[in-house]
Amino acid sequence: MKILNISHSLLPIIMSTDCTFIRIDKNNKNILQKFLSTAGNSLITFRYFDKRNLNVLENHICTLILLENEHPVGYGHLDKENDIVWLGIAISESALGKGYGNKMLKKLLDTAIEFNLENINLSVDFDNTKAIHLYKKHGFVLQKTKNKTHFFQKKITQ
Repeated sequence: MKILNISHSLLPIIMSTDCTFIRIDKNNKNILQKFLSTAGNSLITFRYFDKRNLNVLENHICTLILLENEHPVGYGHLDKENDIVWLGIAISESALGKGYGNKMLKKLLDTAIEFNLENINLSVDFDNTKAIHLYKKHGFVLQKTKNKTHFFQKKITQ
């Protein structure tokens, strides 16, 4: 994996063999806007931006976009809200089933270790069985269910 700089924005790119992760901030949120406009039905279960504008990125510990052939197909963040760190992931409808959710989750967990975070939390619709399976596979533990939403937590070990 290499870290390169984008010449026009000088933001780090993290490359692997079949995809590229770009760190997003206020200077390149147009890439996030492109993802949101092309994600399709995936945004039905990922409602993070329904009630938030893109300025929320300023509160994020980390915001990533996953590119496939220079097209944004995945989004992930670690968002600190008070004393709780929330993880969010969305993969565009056209890229589902390619393992990108797994790659994004691994990248965010690595980032959590880098930042010495103790716990990561997430919420997921109770009927989103593929996402629930992914989270459990990576050690997230169900904490509670409320209004058809499961709340999971993972303790981060260094």
